[in-house]
Parts: sequence; C-alpha cells; structure tokens
Amino acid sequence: MRSLLSLAWRDLRGSGRTLWVFCVCLMLGVALIAASGGLYRQVSASLLADTRTLFGGDLEVRTRAPLTDEVQAWIAANGTVSRLIEFRTMLMTAAGDTHLVELQSVDERYPLYGTLTLDPPQPLAQATSVLNGRHGIVLDPVLSERLSLTVGDRITLGEIELDVRALTVRQPDRSLRADWSGPPVLISAAALSETALLQPGSRPVYRYRVRTDLEPQAWREAFMAAYPDHEAELRTFIERNARLGEVLGQIGSGVLLIGFSALFIGGMGVFNSVQAYLQGKLGTLATLRAIGLRDGRLASVYLLQILILAGASSLAGAVLGGGFALVGTALVSDRLPVASDGALLVAPLALAWVCGVAIALLLPCPHSGAR
Repeated sequence: MRSLLSLAWRDLRGSGRTLWVFCVCLMLGVALIAASGGLYRQVSASLLADTRTLFGGDLEVRTRAPLTDEVQAWIAANGTVSRLIEFRTMLMTAAGDTHLVELQSVDERYPLYGTLTLDPPQPLAQATSVLNGRHGIVLDPVLSERLSLTVGDRITLGEIELDVRALTVRQPDRSLRADWSGPPVLISAAALSETALLQPGSRPVYRYRVRTDLEPQAWREAFMAAYPDHEAELRTFIERNARLGEVLGQIGSGVLLIGFSALFIGGMGVFNSVQAYLQGKLGTLATLRAIGLRDGRLASVYLLQILILAGASSLAGAVLGGGFALVGTALVSDRLPVASDGALLVAPLALAWVCGVAIALLLPCPHSGAR
C-alpha cells in the first residue's frame, strides 16, 4: 500500500496539473453546499434560540378590539403586559411623497424581551414624546432611505404632523414579513389617538404581550378558565418556535437540494476531467502493465490520485464555503438577531467535505475500472 501511495504521488506531481478542472468543479460544488448549509445552520440556531425575543413575550393575546378593563386587569395581575396596536396606513412626507407603513403604537413597557436600539441613542419614550407641540416618530431605516428622510424632518400621519426623532437600528421583534408588508414605524399611544386613524372600518390588531414566570400552557389554561367564552386568540412562544422550526426545516431542505444539485452538475465536470486524464495516461498504463503491474493495482494507483485531489479540493471548498457562510451571517445580522458562531459550522462543513469526496470517487469509478 505504501509503495502504491508513493507511486501515485510521484505520478500526480508529474502530470496532475491536467486535473485542474476536476479540482475547480469539485471545490465550487463543495463550497456551495458548505456555504448554504453553514448559513442555514447559524440562522436557524440563532432564531430558534431567540424565539421569545422575536415573538415579543412568553404569550400573546391577540384581538381586533381593545380588551375590557377587567380582562386587562387579570392579565396584569398574572404577568407583565405590554400593548402593541398595529395596522397598515399611509405616511406622507412634507414633499408630498407617500408610502405604506406598518404603524405600531407601543407603551412604556415595550419591548418585554430584547433591547430596542435607536439612532441617535435614546429611550423610546423620549423619541416618541411631545416636543414643541408635536409627537415624535421612529422610522425604519429602509423607509428613511426610500423617502430621503432624516432625523428632524416632519411627516404626516392621519390628522397630525410628527417629527422624525430617531431611526431603528435593531428592533427585537421586527416581523420577518416587514420587507413586503410595510416597514414598521413606532409612535406612542397618545399620538395614535390624535391621528384619528382608528375609525369604524379600520382593521387594527391589538397585541397584548405577556411576560410571566408561569409555564405558557398553564397561563393559557388559567386565562381560558377565567374567560371561557372570550374570542381572543392566544399564542405562545413555544408554538411560534415549533412553526419557525418547521419553516426553517423546509427552507433548509430546499437549500441543500440546490447545493447537492450544483455538486452533481459539478460532478459531470469531474467525470469528464478524469476521463481526459486517463486517456492521456494510456502510454504510462501500457508501460506499467509491461513491467508486471496488475490491473487491480493500476486502478488503485489512479483511485488514490483521485482521493488525494478530492480530499484537498473538498477541504478547500469547505473552507471557502465556511467563509461565505460567515460573511452571509454578518450581512443578515443587520436585519435579524443572528450572531456568527464558528462551532455551528463544523457539522455542515464536514458534511460538504464528505459529499465532495464521495462524488469524486463514485462518478469516475466505473470509468477507472473500465480502463
């Protein structure tokens, strides 16, 4: 075995340059699998770990109308509650430009989990307070860029004018649908009442988010026992976690399918390059047969060469894909609560390496044996 390995290495050093197509195809295919798998692993792990933050609380009581004082008192007695009123409306700039936004009216306890980061840095209560007779508003940076708005500008919502006091740097419970349902803007409950936007026919959603030390299911059962006929929709972060895991699993399956398809297509290039390489080695094969080297040992020599190149190319592709995954995570972290964690890349990079080596060995094997 040692002599075969030495022979394979010496022959590869002398003529292995012709297999550069083999190396490039394999490296790119492995890099795509490693990058997609690594990015998916980091994003899914971070999102599932921060479900409470994304959900906004341990539970959410959702209604289309305000809860009665009695129900609100019961909720407040069984946890910390924050009310969020949310609906779509049109925002108008001083220049007359309009844009669909997701208007969010929040209270002083928002958010229950995570930290709301604003630019310039300030408490949310200060950013939405009354100053010089006008309420403040916090804009999503995407909306600010689209409408060329900066801090200090004035906008119109309903019947009142508001001053832009800050931009959102990180909103812990920012909806994953925000990019196509409308960028979120934050105002106070007092400002919302003055806009006169809550009219008969409007469709606001009242979200009463609860932070509690009780188990979410036990809290839900207690609420349903106290108000069995209430029409409010109760959801827990555990249900959100399960649904999010299901969606991420579907996304991950699709991403890996694309990666394996690309690797298989690259495998065609691997096969063709190995075929061309072996055709160029017919003279060497004839010489080795003439001096007594058997067909099985000849096949072992060239399979060892393929294994050496496949291992090195797949390793380079895995490292390259891991780098792409880290870069992608850094880009995504501006919009989602995702942090880079190199430990999470070990499994997807190892899987990509194994797949690369397997493709490199399986596709050329029949051809090598025929030779």
